[in-house]
Amino acid sequence: GAKRLCSMPDRLTTKVSSEKCRPCVTTSYSDVAVLSDDSKWWQEWLRYVFDEKGGVAKRLKFLDNKKYPAITDEEVKISRPLQVFCLAAFDKSLIGLIGEVDANWAETKKILVDALVERKVTATIDILERVAREGREVICLQEVSEQMRDGIAKSAVLTEKFDCLYGPDFDTTRNQNSIVLASKIFFESGVWEVVSVDKSKLPAGLASGDLCVVREVSLDDNNTGRKPFVIASFHGDTNGLQTINVIKAVNSECGGPNSTLIFALDANCHCDDNKGKRLSIETMFASLASENLENCWGTEHSLCPTTTCNARSFLQPQLNKAVFYKDKLTSALVDRHPKDHVFVSSETFAVNPERSSRVNDVSDETVFRWVDDMPFPTLSFPSDHALVTFELECM
Repeated sequence: GAKRLCSMPDRLTTKVSSEKCRPCVTTSYSDVAVLSDDSKWWQEWLRYVFDEKGGVAKRLKFLDNKKYPAITDEEVKISRPLQVFCLAAFDKSLIGLIGEVDANWAETKKILVDALVERKVTATIDILERVAREGREVICLQEVSEQMRDGIAKSAVLTEKFDCLYGPDFDTTRNQNSIVLASKIFFESGVWEVVSVDKSKLPAGLASGDLCVVREVSLDDNNTGRKPFVIASFHGDTNGLQTINVIKAVNSECGGPNSTLIFALDANCHCDDNKGKRLSIETMFASLASENLENCWGTEHSLCPTTTCNARSFLQPQLNKAVFYKDKLTSALVDRHPKDHVFVSSETFAVNPERSSRVNDVSDETVFRWVDDMPFPTLSFPSDHALVTFELECM
């Protein structure tokens, strides 16, 4: 809780690499034989934490009671070994607790890890290929990893239909990048340039790869009869406090009369502002009212649908953020907010909000669906944000 004696070491020791993580309930470790045997688990846990070459114990730092005032001076002095002790006790307690409920919990966990971790990229590519076959002209993605980018490059369906576009700041360490897939048929020239937005207009702390803005290059033999498009993809910070400034900066750079801007984003806006601590959907609409941009959900912020639905269980160290199953749709701690949007230049594009839709269920291979009150990700839908689709008409 307030002392961070479990949650801090849990965060710092979760994984060494994509292939190696801490053997416990809360990580993606899924060796059933180890998790089901106390002796094997303890030996594996000790090796992971204290291994001379790669042990994660060395990552732990002394805690500061100026930042976490609940920690006593004596606890500060021993906070490194104390974190190791608390982490071991926490991991073993969860294994014992969940084992009492279900003796086969490790097999269940392996199913979840396979679907949501090991096969996440493959499942996402499958969904994108289905979207491509529907004839979509633009796909904007956020929080794209290097593995996902490579998966797109290996997909025959996606590479045949789309150019995969991203900026020079694509970050293969942080692995939360925004990219654009542009139709090779609709955008006939296939030539794009990355737009460098004026950094002085962008908010401080904007992370590498979060914003991708590309402009279609018009060639001499372009007989489409339209202006080149500008497409932006953006991933907002957790509380959405950067979102408005980023939208305004991009619109200032690429907007103006007869602008062709299409801006798709995970705005990370919320139903309320939590006393000014985060961006509300109402504030976002009001702040952008003079920007000549239209939201594809419509003109009323109250009509924007939620595009996330998930919450923390008690199988994690920050119990103050956990939600009881019976409260999975009603608790203020549930992430159930209208976070995903597309803004377009209102002078150039006409939007029919009735054709805007969201998807959180792809279990039927013949149709995309939205299921109300269903938490996600699920075994078949690996994202914690809905897939949202919009249709535009050039005026």
